[in-house]
Amino acid sequence: MRNPYIFSLSASAFVAAASCLAGCGGSSDSAAKGEKALSEGNYADAASFLADAVKQNPGDVDAAVRLAEAHFARGENEAADAAVKDALRLRPDGAGPLLMDGKVACALRDWKRATASFGKLLDPKSGASREVRASALNGIAVVVGADGSNPDKDEAFAALLHAIYLDPGNPAATYHLAGLVADKFPFEAKDLYSQFVRMPGADPRHVKIVEDTALPALRRKIKEIEARRSAKTDAAKSMELLKEANALRLKRKTREAHAKFKKAIALDPSNDDAIAAFIDLISRNRKTFPADNPIETYKTAVSEWRPSPKLRRKLCIDASEYAVRNRKEVMAVQFLERLLVSDSSDLDVLGRMAALEKTRSNGMFRRAAARYRAMAEEVRKDRSGSGR
Repeated sequence: MRNPYIFSLSASAFVAAASCLAGCGGSSDSAAKGEKALSEGNYADAASFLADAVKQNPGDVDAAVRLAEAHFARGENEAADAAVKDALRLRPDGAGPLLMDGKVACALRDWKRATASFGKLLDPKSGASREVRASALNGIAVVVGADGSNPDKDEAFAALLHAIYLDPGNPAATYHLAGLVADKFPFEAKDLYSQFVRMPGADPRHVKIVEDTALPALRRKIKEIEARRSAKTDAAKSMELLKEANALRLKRKTREAHAKFKKAIALDPSNDDAIAAFIDLISRNRKTFPADNPIETYKTAVSEWRPSPKLRRKLCIDASEYAVRNRKEVMAVQFLERLLVSDSSDLDVLGRMAALEKTRSNGMFRRAAARYRAMAEEVRKDRSGSGR
């Protein structure tokens, strides 16, 4: 049985990891044939050729890692474990052996070992490339929850976000992040999956799953959302209703203004002024409009209406602040996550996420908060020119 874990590297990540192995062992005809078979998905032949290569040259770290990869792809976890341990004995701190060891440990559900191997690559002293660190972060996400077996989705999201910031071409992290947000953010998940299927290095088996199952399901969900919008838009009429609603509000006729604002938005879901005014009205008149829950209205505004990017960002931040004030920290996280999926380098939002450690009752959020702080620091270094 093939392993369900997705650790495929971007092309640049593999080159970076392989460069760490260069000079550790010789090459052979068997190694070359094994590499070719592995790249073609012929894992049985790859394992056979690479086993010969390791036998011919026991010091070839690259061949040992690739042999572990071939066994891993076939679901032969014990054989993969033996091969990667050989590679680690030859080069304990090598990027290739450590990444492979983390992968095999995940397959064996040895989470402590996996965390240790991936963690070594995330240590600033490791000197690992951005691409290799991105793959290690994807591994951490699998350990803490991206595979669906562990409840800490907060840290998984933070780790995957950081991975994609470091290496936007990492197919595994993109795939996992799409799966993690599909239920909450269907539009964003659809974009992530669409990027994934076009990425070099994306596993063809998982591309097929996305194209046959995940994307069609998201398209159906998005179609349902769009069907709830008015079938006919009328921007001019929407603006007229907005003016009438504002006039009614000045006269303190809040119920009439409320109805006009809703009609204005229905006619034009991209009417920023109507959206902002409507949310302000219900936020200030909770007792008058108990059916209009502010949190749910914010969710509708950013997920079903079509505010401009600027207003959308403001609404998400306002919603997160409102959620915190009302002890709805989980919702605060979701509104900020939505912004980070679109822009993982937003320092203000990263800071807000880290600050939620003080209010979240869930102690596990400390780990996510630490990752957000580390990511924010990396973004600052990159912007100052000292991080790359």
